[in-house]
Amino acid sequence: MKSLVIALALTLFVPPVTEPAHAGGFATPWQEGHSFKTRMVLGSMPRNDGGNQLVAGIEIVPEPGWKTYWRNPGDAGGIPPNFDWSKSRNLKSAKVLYPAPKRFSDSIGTTIGYKHHVIFPVLIEPKDPAKPVGIALDAEYGICREICIPARAQLATEVTLADVASLPPALAEALSHVPIPIANDKPGKRPHIVFAKIQKGAKPALVFDVSYPGGTSKADLFVEPLGDLYLPVVMPLGKQSANQARYALDLSGDVTPDQIRGQRLRLTIVSEAASSELVLIVK
Repeated sequence: MKSLVIALALTLFVPPVTEPAHAGGFATPWQEGHSFKTRMVLGSMPRNDGGNQLVAGIEIVPEPGWKTYWRNPGDAGGIPPNFDWSKSRNLKSAKVLYPAPKRFSDSIGTTIGYKHHVIFPVLIEPKDPAKPVGIALDAEYGICREICIPARAQLATEVTLADVASLPPALAEALSHVPIPIANDKPGKRPHIVFAKIQKGAKPALVFDVSYPGGTSKADLFVEPLGDLYLPVVMPLGKQSANQARYALDLSGDVTPDQIRGQRLRLTIVSEAASSELVLIVK
């Protein structure tokens, strides 16, 4: 299906008029498409080195009943978001962060993403911090009700750290839901893996037991390969205790136990209390 295009010329950088985003930040105007609208919000926050970090937020609001996707959209034919910053000026890097997603299952399969509203925080690093950053974004992503529809938004603005004194509340809230990277052997009080082992037999699987120190309310596990290996969606098997749940990755189809052994996997462990992200090597 042809992408839904929101017209904003970026061949020459022309920052649009901005509008307040409250609490020391500002935002681009909303761009509206079929069953969604998109904008960019801007703010700043303290860095560990004593300076300030410029933060953008890509805000997507689907209409009621629609959803958009995480970086791994699941197995139901979704479209992961793609963010192109190549037309920006004085931009060294733009690191997109992903708030903890949710699982949606139906007769077609499993979708991983967000309903109603999402802001993807972006850590902006200028080449020259003393000069304005011309942020130009071409974003492509999918939205879905019964079927997945490609969507596109082109957003542009110019900003310096002096323009933004703090984080808009919605952007701060989005950052609070980004899973925290941990070392699984030193998780502190964050969700972590108790064990991950290959289970052989008639139904081979990679089985995970996950500890949720804050409880298993709205708990889930998402597994991605750090490589070219295709993996099915990991499935929940139920609670093992008040603070522990089990999941299984099917190894009876396209991926076998021998193929997954030694692979590096990125695990995103989410719950209502806290979320973590870690890298695991399958043994």
